[in-house]
Amino acid sequence: MAEGKIRVKFEPKGDKQLIDAIKALRRETKKLAGANTVLTTETKKTNNEQKKQERRNRNLAGTFSVLRSKMLLAAFAVKQFADPFIGIARNSVMVAANFEALETRLVSMTGSTRIAAEMMAEFRDIAATTPFAVQDVVEAGVQLRAFGVNAQEMIKPVTDLAAFMGTTATEAASALGRAFAGGAGAADILRERGILQLIKDSQGIEDLSKITLPEFRQALQSALIDPTAGVVGATDKLSKTTIGAFSNMKDALDELQVTFATVSGLKDWMT
Repeated sequence: MAEGKIRVKFEPKGDKQLIDAIKALRRETKKLAGANTVLTTETKKTNNEQKKQERRNRNLAGTFSVLRSKMLLAAFAVKQFADPFIGIARNSVMVAANFEALETRLVSMTGSTRIAAEMMAEFRDIAATTPFAVQDVVEAGVQLRAFGVNAQEMIKPVTDLAAFMGTTATEAASALGRAFAGGAGAADILRERGILQLIKDSQGIEDLSKITLPEFRQALQSALIDPTAGVVGATDKLSKTTIGAFSNMKDALDELQVTFATVSGLKDWMT
């Protein structure tokens, strides 16, 4: 069967309005195509800017992450340094406050700020060179003063007595004070520790009960300062032991902390 094609062609002729409409349609089509091109270009630009912004956001997030890690590391480092420093500062203030309280007791006992300061300085020096803490030495001084004994004169013999008997300075001062107040009959601790026998041997006294209280006091003091009796120098010997060395180290540390708290102003600031 034969096939054929039919082409129909319309050619507008004489219809000016139709021709103008077609031309206008072409112009608008071109405009629309141009607008679409511009839109496509702007869309591409927007997409590119969005991608750039996403990259910046990722970079910024990474920066913040690094910054956070560094800040945490710095905070940890500061804490590692600050905690020990705060501990040292707190301990220094506590030691300084304790020394101040002890000196206040001496002021109340002597009625003089100057004398109390002198006694405190002397007691601290003795504590630094003997195996006894400052508080123990000050308490011993208070005990001696309470029994009417010259604390500044007798504090070193008392620390020797404490080292000789194996007691604290406060206990030795209390025992000595009771003996000064009541005589040999009131010196039970000194009797138990062999001190009364030492007095008799070193001072050539056969019966302590037959001497007066002033004579007993004199004999006791003489025995404590007699270099041949065995009491003198007992603290020096004890200071050379491990226990004595550690005690002196602690006293030195206390002195350092007091100085630090005072000079740095921490004592006034925290109190």
